[in-house]
Amino acid sequence: MDTARGAEQGRLDLNLIRFYVAVFEAGSVSRAAERLGLTQPSVSCGLGRLRRASGDQLFARGGRGMAPTPLAEQLCEQFRDALATVESAVESTQSFDASTARRVFHVAMSDVGAICLVTPLLAHVHALAPEATLEIAQVPVDDILDNLVAGKLDVAVGNLPLRHPAARSELLFPERFVCLLATGYPRIGSEMTKKQFMTERHIVVVSPFSLHQHIDESLVERGIRRRVPLKVPHFGILPAVIPGNKYLVTLPSRLGKAFERFAGVRSVELPVSLPSFEVRVLWHARQQSNPANVWLRRTIVEALGAL
Repeated sequence: MDTARGAEQGRLDLNLIRFYVAVFEAGSVSRAAERLGLTQPSVSCGLGRLRRASGDQLFARGGRGMAPTPLAEQLCEQFRDALATVESAVESTQSFDASTARRVFHVAMSDVGAICLVTPLLAHVHALAPEATLEIAQVPVDDILDNLVAGKLDVAVGNLPLRHPAARSELLFPERFVCLLATGYPRIGSEMTKKQFMTERHIVVVSPFSLHQHIDESLVERGIRRRVPLKVPHFGILPAVIPGNKYLVTLPSRLGKAFERFAGVRSVELPVSLPSFEVRVLWHARQQSNPANVWLRRTIVEALGAL
């Protein structure tokens, strides 16, 4: 058995690692095969080789697909790192011609970013790379670095104060908070007092894709507690709720300006100073010299840095 297992280990190749990571992430051999553009028997055969090499079942059928064993969990992290390193090394030796590229760029943004930033970014990208595709994904903040490591994302854009030795970022612009309300709001004019802010009713957005839920902590530190009769999971619903209703919502100033293009809402300054924050483009250190990633980051800075 040891001789056979050693022979299998000696024959492991990069494709087997790709098969393994695809099965782990997809949760099924058939979905992994579809993702890789291969037949299901090919992926099953590769998985069998990995099982013999490791001496472990690796995956067992469960109620929701293929459930990884403890060893499979451990191997996946190592295999992802190895795969990302190899692919990055190969890509770094290749040139990138934006004018002819048909590449799909995967960019993580919250709904705030999608509302405010996608239009100018898309125009800039397609002016330089007309055949490229932007795929915008909402990824929980805590999962962004893992997705960058796994190659599921090229970059992330937003308020992302991630502290990790492998994280690299560049400032796009500083941002601050304002208050959004209906144009005809009866009790608040062009300015708002602290008492009004505390008395009126507020909508709070609670989302795993944004760090803006920490606003309440900053307000409480300043002796302010809001009346919150409504919580919603994303900012996109606000233009449908705010007009005609007596609610306030605290949000980034650029998002407020974007919503002002819709009828019936306006922004006013907050009566209390909240900490500003930075909107940055974030990538993994392995992509530092990748020509396509370098081009994407430079394009994002050019398109969004002056907003």
